[in-house]
Amino acid sequence: MNKFLVNGSANFGIAVETGVSNVELQGDRIVGTWLATPKVIHAGASRPVAIQLLNSLVGIELDRRPEVALKFTKRFGPLAIPYSAGSPFSFPMFDWVAHVARLTEIWAWVARAAREKAPADISLFSGEYVRFADGGFMLRTLRLGTFVALEIASVPAPLLRVCANHRYGTALFEYHGCRSPYFIAGDGREKYCSESCARAGKRRANLDWWNKNRKGGEDGTQKTR
Repeated sequence: MNKFLVNGSANFGIAVETGVSNVELQGDRIVGTWLATPKVIHAGASRPVAIQLLNSLVGIELDRRPEVALKFTKRFGPLAIPYSAGSPFSFPMFDWVAHVARLTEIWAWVARAAREKAPADISLFSGEYVRFADGGFMLRTLRLGTFVALEIASVPAPLLRVCANHRYGTALFEYHGCRSPYFIAGDGREKYCSESCARAGKRRANLDWWNKNRKGGEDGTQKTR
């Protein structure tokens, strides 16, 4: 297997689509509306969202928790509801508090697992989970399509190639081009997926050169001066 498919996590970023308006507390529920165009928050900021969230309830009295949850949601959006452009959302304030408690446990769990050099599996939604181990993490998905998309994304984009021999295919039932054209290049100079395609490309280049530079006429006879 190509090394990038094994060690590709360094090429991943983490981002979330969010952005809300008209957020307010109605009884024990927080309601609002998703923005028509999302705001994208990327991991790696100097003050991570996780830090702000987990610290938000420290030392806060029970009667002030709705205020804290409302303030956070106005700034960042709901924790457990996926972004849906222009749609309303609503969730119990106490679900938000419970979610913060769960994320606080995950912080402690991952930190402890790292110290003890033991893997930690963190459940996501729909049965998927992230495994933290050996200083990195692995996303385990239940959807093959998601896996394939992430597998592609794990490869540096300049190394995602389509064999140069692919373009020389003919009609559907008379195909003579490369039959495995999608490949990962070892470096930026590779144009062909295999030695056989490279040889075919070289033969074609030689033939093209001959056709353009031959001294004979179209019937193969020698041109006269």
